[in-house]
Amino acid sequence: MDYGKGKIYTLSEEEIRILSMKPSDVLKERIAAGGANEDALKAFAEMQGLFKNVHDFLDLWAATFMSSTYELGGNEALSKAMYKVMWGPWSKKMEHYWDMSFHDQVIMSVNGGRMSHDVGVVFDYEDDEKLAFHMEPCGSGQMLREKGVYEGEVVLALCEPHHCTGGLDKFPCYCVHAPIGDQCAIDKCGYPQWVMEYPETVASCACQYICYKRKEDIPEKYWTRVGRVKPKSK
Repeated sequence: MDYGKGKIYTLSEEEIRILSMKPSDVLKERIAAGGANEDALKAFAEMQGLFKNVHDFLDLWAATFMSSTYELGGNEALSKAMYKVMWGPWSKKMEHYWDMSFHDQVIMSVNGGRMSHDVGVVFDYEDDEKLAFHMEPCGSGQMLREKGVYEGEVVLALCEPHHCTGGLDKFPCYCVHAPIGDQCAIDKCGYPQWVMEYPETVASCACQYICYKRKEDIPEKYWTRVGRVKPKSK
């Protein structure tokens, strides 16, 4: 997937450096700067490994239940169940999102995936309309695909086109949380928090997040693909 590359000017060089790092690596850097001994750093590294093991298992656990829901009731059942899961956190985070400065919107959006999965991000480009970035690597959908959960003897579901897949075919069941998140954000305030560009084979690499500076500039296609209608500009 071609992410593009360009100068980022909404964030300072130090903010970009920190946000490009795993949160755990930021903490290790600060622990070391405080003069911690090797035993303390080793203990932290062990905790970092435990977090990843638990995180990856819980993602697989969730994906397995999502796959089973899809197999029992198709897209409609999976969509309905995931909407219930996503509505609470997404509706809460959207209450004041579009009242924040663009700088703070970017920080919030970057930290969503970064803090959830203990990954760094790569800032792709910024222009007059938007700023784009991607996780490096994706700590959820890509991680699961690379573990081989969509191939072999016991496979998880690849979903048919539907609003919960953004209209895409062979969409990994776990990844429907992204289009459903768009639905919840739109249903709360009329606009998504960010929009995403998916690779041709979803979860083969990281999706690209795009933060728009003006909600009115977000293209209509990002509503249409999740079964919603863009508000008319005033």
